[in-house]
Amino acid sequence: METARTVKDVSPHEFVKAYAAHLKRSGKVELPPWTDIVKTGTLKELAPYDPDWYYIRAASMARKIYLRGGLGVGAFRRIYGGSKRNGSRPPHFCKSSGSIARHILQQLQNMNIIDLDQKGGRKITSSGQRDLDQVAGRIPVVAPSSTNARVLFSDSIDPLSLSLTLSHCSYIFPRYFFISTAALIKQVNFKRVVREVTVKYEAYTAFQWRRNINLSWMKAIARSKKNPKTRHKVPVAQHTWGLESVSRGKNLNCCVCLKPMSPSQTLGPMVASDSFMHRCSICGAAAHLSCSTNAQRDCKCASMLDFEHVMHQWAVRWTEITDQPNEAFFCSYCEEPCSGSFLGGSPIWCCLWCQQLVHVDCHSNMSNETGDICDLGPHRRLILSPLHVKELNQTGGFLSSITHEIASTVRASIRSQSKKYKHGNEPSVDTVNGGSTCETSTESTADAHKIVNGSHEMEESCNGSMTMGNSHRGELDTKMDSKPSFKRSGSVNQKEESQILRMKQKYELIDLPHDARPLLVFINKKSGAQRGDSLGQRLNLLLNPVQVFELSSTQGPEVGLFLFRKVPHFRVLVCGGDGTVGWVLNAIDSQNFVSPPPVAILPAGTGNDLARVLSWGGGLGSVERQGGLCTVLHHIENAAVTILDRWKVAIVNQQGKQLQPPKFMNNYLGIGCDAKVALDIHNLREENPEKFYNQFMNKVLYAREGAKSIMDRTFADFPWQVRVEVDGVEIEVPEDAEGVLVANIGSYMGGVDLWQNEDENYDNFDPQSMHDKILEVVSISGTWHLGKLQVGLSRARRLAQGQSIKIQLFAALPVQIDGEPWYQQPCTVAISHHGQAFMLKRAAEEPLGHAAAIITDVLENAETNHVINASQKRALLQEMALRLS
Repeated sequence: METARTVKDVSPHEFVKAYAAHLKRSGKVELPPWTDIVKTGTLKELAPYDPDWYYIRAASMARKIYLRGGLGVGAFRRIYGGSKRNGSRPPHFCKSSGSIARHILQQLQNMNIIDLDQKGGRKITSSGQRDLDQVAGRIPVVAPSSTNARVLFSDSIDPLSLSLTLSHCSYIFPRYFFISTAALIKQVNFKRVVREVTVKYEAYTAFQWRRNINLSWMKAIARSKKNPKTRHKVPVAQHTWGLESVSRGKNLNCCVCLKPMSPSQTLGPMVASDSFMHRCSICGAAAHLSCSTNAQRDCKCASMLDFEHVMHQWAVRWTEITDQPNEAFFCSYCEEPCSGSFLGGSPIWCCLWCQQLVHVDCHSNMSNETGDICDLGPHRRLILSPLHVKELNQTGGFLSSITHEIASTVRASIRSQSKKYKHGNEPSVDTVNGGSTCETSTESTADAHKIVNGSHEMEESCNGSMTMGNSHRGELDTKMDSKPSFKRSGSVNQKEESQILRMKQKYELIDLPHDARPLLVFINKKSGAQRGDSLGQRLNLLLNPVQVFELSSTQGPEVGLFLFRKVPHFRVLVCGGDGTVGWVLNAIDSQNFVSPPPVAILPAGTGNDLARVLSWGGGLGSVERQGGLCTVLHHIENAAVTILDRWKVAIVNQQGKQLQPPKFMNNYLGIGCDAKVALDIHNLREENPEKFYNQFMNKVLYAREGAKSIMDRTFADFPWQVRVEVDGVEIEVPEDAEGVLVANIGSYMGGVDLWQNEDENYDNFDPQSMHDKILEVVSISGTWHLGKLQVGLSRARRLAQGQSIKIQLFAALPVQIDGEPWYQQPCTVAISHHGQAFMLKRAAEEPLGHAAAIITDVLENAETNHVINASQKRALLQEMALRLS
């Protein structure tokens, strides 16, 4: 006998019986007068026979809330519901009584066993959890029965008691019958034989179970694909196919033929044409290269302009849902677990908008009750509702959708009829006519649209095939629309830029509600370890594909900002490094917003120093765990607005003429040895981006590159090669200095705290702040000093503080701004204050952080209701940021 520790360790029946007796003995539960006459639901014919049924129902409800919080009256009505008999008519599901569940919940809440949950329903309290665990601890845990297969491995085994099990195994595996019989007669190593028979039997049972489950899944999926209108009440949308290696298709099935994407190991080496597959960058569906032309147009639609409500868009989930927390894996109708694993039951559908799961068998009942209306899930404020997205080149609406469905049905029937004659004696029509036809698939017609970075991509193809090479990724031809090329330092006239963007615009946002706070996402696929592809697909699935943009040399942030130019309040998420953040901030400045959007950072770069200062972390580790991306979106929605100083860097010659367009600094500017290390790291990242996958490896690579120049002292003459002037006063550079750093934030070189070992009143300098309009001038004594800074054995040597800084270079030296390095010829570098940008800082756990987030939301609502204007809101936010710092 063992003793249980928690409710999970005991049998549900034994616990409910024990806890019901405990509630009855406590005398705290007041029985209502109608317990002996009331029915527990309309599906019941009589009242319960057990006089203690009320205590039993209360114990059962308390146990369910203990195991899975968030349950309310509606959930318990479905849990305790059942089938109602209607005589000769078919039975149907009927819910249980809601008043009984409500009365029990009120009594449990008065006893402080449960409490209201902020997310809805009830949750167990700490005292309630303690009481339930104490009751469970008094219940003995019975050891497994002797007929269990595990007993076959026991040392005290009785051969005579195993006759039934052995006969059953021998019936399934006849060839083991003689072996086991001989072992019984000769009494030779009987335990080993029984273990072998049991393992074979369990493996066979597992194989049959898995086979039956997969077969039921395939049948259910095939039925749903045969009649897509049962789950699709939204406009059709074509998949956005892209080539991907088959090696990444583990546990994926083709959405057309339903066969596995990963090749079998018994087939030997795969030929080049079979080493790639098609993967949708929006919904994540996979298809063989030969099957993608026949895929249904059931991708995530970006616009539902003619609809009154957002409708659920159900799709089959072929893989595990990594961007949802574990507690979300329950059917939204029956609240039973949804799992596609070995022990899974019914196949599941997932809404592409709210991420709710539903069993295929429960979908019809749920659709009849709720009308398939979607609430966009927990991130509804961040999601750009498809009701307010207008497709500018839309030319058909429902009529084109109906025409497409009719044409698809006709062509499918023609294909099925033609297959009958494929191997027959009658020649096909094409053979008789002596020609071949090029059939245009309805799934890939010329007017079909592809959503790419919030814009459309038109393609003309024969047989609906993508214009892609079938053998090598290098042959991929995307035929993308030529987008305006806005470089990071572009000098395009703003009026001409707006005209170009308006011509290329494929969507328009109209009539957004006042409380909407949509999130505009920019992803730089070249940042850090270059994992932007997977991030983009995951964000497309959680948000509207229109609000997710990929940055490249041909498409800058201006495209997304122009789309959101009429949105009064929106937030920006930058998935990239510090250089990408500066690129986006420059674009925001060029748009001249009355109320500039605040910017959050998902650190995907190499250093990510600005993200660390704003409490967003130093890498993508937060989004790699289960439900990590949803957690990041939650933090963005509740983040506080803060201020970041931005600095203009002008590079001029001795006559004062600018040698290149001005640059803008957010973090720091380095000249000398640190810029040399940054340049080496930059070149290494371009050659091997996969090496920069976490914070620890980044520091190791920084230390390795810095160690290469410790002995040679390349910058021994640095103090005589530069002249530093702060606020018009020349600053003496120490003779042992090999570099100068001008810092706006306290993080440097991938997380180095510049002031971690500094005294409180060191050299009478004021504490550093990123919004005090003051810069720090720091001296670096070589790469050995950089190494000690990395490991926290040294501190930065502060030379001065000021608002205007000039650095004159007398020799060619490496320079870096926010991690973007280059070699600079002799010149003068002038740094002056440019302005301030709104940034989003992750709210800390203490009440002060939550208060800042709430105040930010209150100020935005006040501006929406015209209580204050944009300039007043900006001034209040700046004052709040200064006081909270």
